Amino acid sequence: MQLTFYGAAGEVTGSCHLLQVNGHRLLLDCGLIQGSAEDEARNARDFPFAANEIDAVLLSHAHLDHSGRLPLLMRRGFNGPVHTHNATRELCAVLLRDAAHLQELEIRRENRHRAGQRRPPVQPLYGIQDAEHLMRQIVGHRYGEAVEVVPGVTATFVDAGHILGSACLILDLREGDLRRRLVFSGDL
Repeated sequence: MQLTFYGAAGEVTGSCHLLQVNGHRLLLDCGLIQGSAEDEARNARDFPFAANEIDAVLLSHAHLDHSGRLPLLMRRGFNGPVHTHNATRELCAVLLRDAAHLQELEIRRENRHRAGQRRPPVQPLYGIQDAEHLMRQIVGHRYGEAVEVVPGVTATFVDAGHILGSACLILDLREGDLRRRLVFSGDL
């Protein structure tokens, strides 16, 4: 087992953690980095891993600092399932679409400004269609339901009490004869 922290470590936003078990690669959250313009510019950078090599995502809750880069992850090659609580799935349908709409508005305004300076246009991180397409990959579960997300990794969603649908993830890991339990709190 290897756990690598790519966000929300030393900072509050951008929750994104890579768990590697039995040759499988799981992301715990994939959130937007929020704050200053410089901080937010980091969202457009390449992920520090290949998106198409991620087997599944486990999403703790719908807040954008935990879910907001999922459409970008999909756009860059991820095509696996996103496991989360049923209510989080429903909230993501609204929040991610709204985030895409706001990005498109901001980019239009930015590109008008850039055109006046004869600078090339920029693109949003993702569009409304990306957010809608991602929804086909999000699988909702109930609290207390144990789900084998990849061979050797079972996730159970437990109510975190943060927002509707938020969950602590109890991950039971099997690697040969070794058994481990990892608890990912998301936000409490």
